[in-house]
Order: sequence, then C-alpha cells, then structure tokens
Amino acid sequence: MTPFDNRIALKQIRQSHEKITRFSTTSRTNGTIPRIITLGGDHTVTLPALRAVHAQFGKVAVLHFDSHLDTWDPETLASNASSYSSINHGTFLHIAHEEGLLLDNVNIHAGIRTPVSSLGDIRHDRRCGFAIVHVNEIDRIGVAGITNRIKDRIGNHKVYVSVDIDVLDPAFAPATY
Repeated sequence: MTPFDNRIALKQIRQSHEKITRFSTTSRTNGTIPRIITLGGDHTVTLPALRAVHAQFGKVAVLHFDSHLDTWDPETLASNASSYSSINHGTFLHIAHEEGLLLDNVNIHAGIRTPVSSLGDIRHDRRCGFAIVHVNEIDRIGVAGITNRIKDRIGNHKVYVSVDIDVLDPAFAPATY
C-alpha cells in the first residue's frame, strides 16, 4: 500500500477485501458467512471494506463502536477543500451512506462520548440511517439494556462491526480521544 495517496490506498484495501470475500463465499461448505477482520490503520479503512462487502452481499447494517459519529458531511467541514481530503476518518460513514452501501435506519453507533458541533450533526447522522447509544447510558440502562437496543435496532440483518480504539476508556487506550 502507498502511504502517499489515501485514494490509492483505499482502492488497494477494497481490492484486497473483494478477493478475500469472493474466495470465502465460493469455497465455504458449511453455510456460514465469511468474516474478515481488519486490524490497525485509520478508521477510514472501513470504507473500502464496506464497498467490498456491498459488492459481494449487498447493503448491510453497521454496528459502529466509536466515541465519534464519523458521519460528518465533507461539505460542512474544512475537509471539503479537495476530493483527497474529503474522505477521512470522520466522513467515511457519510460516504458509505451516500454510495448506498448501508441499509436504511438500522445502523447504530455505540459508545459516543464526544460532543457534537451542532444539532445539524445529529440530524445529518439520522439521515445517514444511524441511531446513537451514548457511553453514559450504561449507567442508566446497563450493559443488557445497551445490548438489547443494538439487537432491536439491527434485527436479523447482515451486519458489519467496526470498532475504533477510542471507544475504550482513555485509561485503557492512552493517547486516543
């Protein structure tokens, strides 16, 4: 992969995921859906993975463990200066929604703890088909309550699980926010 151009790197990741997913679906004999685990990198790597999953399986629900929404519209951020800067770790779920990769109104963020810049962020997030479970809700409804909300939201749909390290308590993931 090239570290010099995000667009080329994302294309390379998508191509790799497509090869693995295609191989997994043609060679499986036990009827299970293939699972790809991607570790490391900027959370933007989720976008090419979702593109590859969509190419093989169609739209999916997203269970997004993160302290941030990651559905920001590049047009409302300073990142809209170029096509290169518009695809980043805070916009990839917006782009996935715009590309039609996600099922409507079954996606959910879990662990959101950072403030949003405006109510427009929340409205836009809902337009992208997401609900939010804030991290402090664990105090009110507990782990079982959060688990039930996630299961009720996603139902029996195919799901892509994405975990950003910053969803962990900063005491256990220092230098993340």
